[in-house]
Amino acid sequence: MDLQKRLAEIQQEFETGDTPQKTVDVLNGHIESLLAADVTKDALNVGDLAPLDLMVQSISGTNSLESFFSEKYLVLTWFRGNW
Repeated sequence: MDLQKRLAEIQQEFETGDTPQKTVDVLNGHIESLLAADVTKDALNVGDLAPLDLMVQSISGTNSLESFFSEKYLVLTWFRGNW
């Protein structure tokens, strides 16, 4: 099963299941706001190179992505910061 089909199934289950309608409406309103804001227009895609001057927050503070190149492994996680 492909991802888009599975996501559509999950959304259908959420909207028609036991979730209160007010909760569904609020969540769908936020999704519409995100789509209208086009928050993905500057997003990196699979295979894109991240900018080396990207500032990242870590246990040791804020550093450039380049400063982590000496590490054996690096895991990056992005969180949408416009809450």
